[in-house]
Amino acid sequence: MEKFSDKLKFKLNKIAKKWDVYIEQKEKNEVLVNDGKAENKISGLTTGFSVRLFKNNKMAYCYDSGNDFEKKLNDLKFNFFIEGYENFEFFSNGKINKVKTFDENLKNIDINKKINVILETEKYAKGLNKKVKFVRDFNYSEEIKKIFYENSNGFKAEYEKTTVYTFLTMIFREKTDEIAIDGVKSAVRYSDLNFKNLVEDIGERGSKLLNGKSVKSGYYDVVLPSRISSEFISFIAPLFFAENIRKKKSLFCESKSGEKIASEKITIKDDALFDYGTGSFPFDGEGNSGKNKLLVENGILKGFLYDNLNAILMQKEPTGNSIRQDFKKFPECGASNFYIEKSNVKKEDVLKKFSGIVIDSLMGLHTIDTVSGNFSLGMNGWLMKNGKILQPIKETLITGNLKELLKNIEMVGDDLEFYFNFGSPTLFIKNVLISGKE
Repeated sequence: MEKFSDKLKFKLNKIAKKWDVYIEQKEKNEVLVNDGKAENKISGLTTGFSVRLFKNNKMAYCYDSGNDFEKKLNDLKFNFFIEGYENFEFFSNGKINKVKTFDENLKNIDINKKINVILETEKYAKGLNKKVKFVRDFNYSEEIKKIFYENSNGFKAEYEKTTVYTFLTMIFREKTDEIAIDGVKSAVRYSDLNFKNLVEDIGERGSKLLNGKSVKSGYYDVVLPSRISSEFISFIAPLFFAENIRKKKSLFCESKSGEKIASEKITIKDDALFDYGTGSFPFDGEGNSGKNKLLVENGILKGFLYDNLNAILMQKEPTGNSIRQDFKKFPECGASNFYIEKSNVKKEDVLKKFSGIVIDSLMGLHTIDTVSGNFSLGMNGWLMKNGKILQPIKETLITGNLKELLKNIEMVGDDLEFYFNFGSPTLFIKNVLISGKE
């Protein structure tokens, strides 16, 4: 990768004095299991690169896979057409913080052993209880990446990263009612995927949700389990991206550091140095050091996330949040490991006395209005009184505003869980409007 970059660098310096090179080497392995049969898809090793050049306040850009880059670079000479890069610069200072992003044992575990584990898990899921009718879409995938980056500022470095992922759907049926329940787990290390626990969690949820019905409209105390709140947080994170603040696409665009924007129980961080976090990295997509950033402390806004371009436009320091989804994409403002900090409150102790609604799934998260904060989401779950389940719930809406919701968080649990690179403990929220039957 470095030799390839040296070849590129020789050509780039003839075109522009300011440039960067991003090279991504990826190997992917996927297993699909259905009805006791396994299909293994191996993508093999692929390599792709992208190049950016900056000249006369404009940018030229190209990407390709393979080593045939001569024509691409020749085309770049005449394609400085992307505007908005006045005073653009690289801030990389050569410092690279250490973080664990790679599973050394992943390749040492034979794929046939992994397939057998998944087949046994599917068998276990089918026989979990009488309400399980069948299992579908059992997917396991693993990805091994090597990332190399170099820019004209003198920064040059690389790191390796692994990601493992599993997804499972189980179908439950009782009398005339049928429901599909999904489960997802992701990690950097294969050993952190507990397939049996995933099945048992889905089984418990499915058994509780059959024969659900709506509830009377009104204000209820609500529980967002960590599995749901971590997914919910993934839709809140962009509200802290500098690009959305600058373009006024966030409900926090007028908020200032020191302002209270959430309950005092809420502390939010974005941490690229979280060992074995799926969003971790030693340096970002523009060579800035990975950092641990405090965004909200006890409900008080502390700051936002900046990539290079938006830091320059907004006259701020970059926070190491220039994220590349893959070699084909521009670096853009994004999150590393974005999460709400856990507390020492035992989730189970609170649930033993809880009266209100526990939410099991939210539908329509993408419809949240990120400017006003208003939302109306479909939900399933169950109604509880004094720690006991009264009935499962479906065909119901949860309605409100993100600002009010964040300020109404009464307790935060001790069970921090991540949905890929977004994490949260269980959240206990008071006075939430639930729209069901009149």
